[in-house]
Amino acid sequence: MLKKKIGRTVRKIKRKTSREFYKSKAWIKLALLTKELYGRKCMKCNKTKGRHHSDHIIPRSLRPDLGLDIHNIQLLCKACNLAKGNTNSIDYRTSTHKEILNLYLISKITIEKQNT
Repeated sequence: MLKKKIGRTVRKIKRKTSREFYKSKAWIKLALLTKELYGRKCMKCNKTKGRHHSDHIIPRSLRPDLGLDIHNIQLLCKACNLAKGNTNSIDYRTSTHKEILNLYLISKITIEKQNT
């Protein structure tokens, strides 16, 4: 009985923490950046219509420290994201996606150097 109550309390805290994370300005900014960089196209099934999610390649449930790491984000349609779940570490990014990210980061560093 006590074990069940503790389990429910822990799940409730995790849900609250998760909601706060996904409503944070940092996450919203990163999710929008992901969609701008890669376009609104699922990296697994190539679907372009419907809602797309910025997905953690290595789930936050396994590595919360990577929650805001752009190298750990991929774009999936709702169906592919839900099918992947929050325990699987599957990277659907192609070499082209990784190159786009690298070019973005290089340009960002170059701009920052010019501004200092």
